[in-house]
Amino acid sequence: GYCSNLESVGKDVFKGCTENTSFNQIFIGCGKLESVPVDIFDDCRKVTDFRFAFRYGSSLKGESPYTMVEGVKVHLYERAEHTTVFKKPTTFNDCFTGCTDLIDFEQIQAAGWAK
Repeated sequence: GYCSNLESVGKDVFKGCTENTSFNQIFIGCGKLESVPVDIFDDCRKVTDFRFAFRYGSSLKGESPYTMVEGVKVHLYERAEHTTVFKKPTTFNDCFTGCTDLIDFEQIQAAGWAK
């Protein structure tokens, strides 16, 4: 977090992180970060804590991260509906707050993942 000069994130940065349960504040304050690979959290299916992950200055554009499950996109904010594949996120407040340029920001807000 608070990585003000971070401009990009590699596709496989979290590959193999199958036991991680928290991404609390992972990209908070990364104002130059405009995109992350949509599949960045594919291997991270036990994560229950995404609070503040992209908050404060994130410039994310495009679509928020998702995992393809049987040909269907499952965004982070939709994981609670797919508990046979993912642990149910329990802490996700302000995860995408300020990420208004994401094309699915309205859905993110409706799910309670952003203000």
